[in-house]
Amino acid sequence: MTKFQSGFIKAAKGVQADQAAELNFRKATAALQTQIAVMNGETVTKEVEVSEAKAAVESALINNGKDISDRESYLLNLVAANNKLKAAEKALNEHKTALGFFTNKLQEISATES
Repeated sequence: MTKFQSGFIKAAKGVQADQAAELNFRKATAALQTQIAVMNGETVTKEVEVSEAKAAVESALINNGKDISDRESYLLNLVAANNKLKAAEKALNEHKTALGFFTNKLQEISATES
């Protein structure tokens, strides 16, 4: 019996508690597994966004290979590209934190009681 099932049975009183615990364990497991799978796919997208943002910073740094005719515009473009990179990195880190949370919770509810 998993920790989830044991905790559920304690919380839900009644004759059908064992059956309800099994059903809800399966629902919780399916929800977490589905979310983890979706988020694994999204991880790739977010990693690509970080990579593209890094390339944009490098491109902005060299003014896309063009003459710098307006220093203010050059600097604004460089700052904007760097801000997009920071935002993409933050989004990736937050995403990975959430993915880790769901993965840990799946392991937690799947653990058997000793």
